[in-house]
Amino acid sequence: MTLFYQKQSSLTLKACLRAGKTKRRFVMTIKVTGELYQELDGKLFEIKRQLRQSKGYPFDPEELKIFLQLAIEGRFIKAFDTWKTIRIGDGLEEAQDFRNALQRQGYGLNFHADEILGKAVFKASDKLTEIGLANVSVAKLGFKDRVNISEVHRKALSLGLQLCPPEVGPQLRLQYQYQPGGENIIVGMEMIPCSNGKNLSFVVGNHGGACQITCTAGELCDPDDCFVFVRSSRLVY
Repeated sequence: MTLFYQKQSSLTLKACLRAGKTKRRFVMTIKVTGELYQELDGKLFEIKRQLRQSKGYPFDPEELKIFLQLAIEGRFIKAFDTWKTIRIGDGLEEAQDFRNALQRQGYGLNFHADEILGKAVFKASDKLTEIGLANVSVAKLGFKDRVNISEVHRKALSLGLQLCPPEVGPQLRLQYQYQPGGENIIVGMEMIPCSNGKNLSFVVGNHGGACQITCTAGELCDPDDCFVFVRSSRLVY
């Protein structure tokens, strides 16, 4: 399946360091005391606790080193922004509920996307939850060349993002009404085995004005391919 993507220019953290693109922001010195001092000290203690774990540090220590050095020098990189907030667990429960909702809004559903909806592993949340999604390119995650989707997932998780529940795929399609033409967004989720013998993820796209939900195996992701991952979640009720 050929997908077309809008290019997004972005510099990786390491590239920013090499190019001197991270700006140091000078402010008046501030004496840190009280609760703020205790909170900052507690976070530093937690980092040291993680480093001392007998099973090893659960994240990328090289990335940690870079971020800590930037913090020491007062050069703070902005964390991932929330690109879009959607709701899951809004009453759509069965596969046919999602099929009907997509059809009512005129959205296309390809064969394998429909197949995923019918899988037992596809389960809608039974609680109304707001999901804050980060939209990141493969390049923004630090990859300059083509890379397998599993590496994209691994890197996103190491930077504090989370995989999306499968329900995010159809819900994003339903709640992203004005998607730009030519844009395709891969849902960063646990890959689901399908009848073509491949593990697939949802893709929310607009192909020539036809908004639809398709799938990809993500065997080779280009640096300008875009993914959504969970940045935050909040239980509504």
